Amino acid sequence: MKEDDLMKLWHWWLQGGIKGNKRYIIFPLSEAVAIPFGIWLLTAPECSFLQYLVTPKMIVVVLVCLVGGGALLNGLDRLVETIKK
Repeated sequence: MKEDDLMKLWHWWLQGGIKGNKRYIIFPLSEAVAIPFGIWLLTAPECSFLQYLVTPKMIVVVLVCLVGGGALLNGLDRLVETIKK
């Protein structure tokens, strides 16, 4: 049962996720890399990016970016649709 659900989730993700739009998948992934990279460049370039990325603070930042990025973009799309009407 779980394997079927995971396969459905995987196919849904490959088809673009929310509303079949791949930007809801691509934006959070790029955001989860770009934001920690920018923070690393500004605060701690003396250590490697990978070492900085696995600190607990950055793991939380990456998770927030991954979870909140698609929802933020979806909310902005709905706001723009509402304003256009």
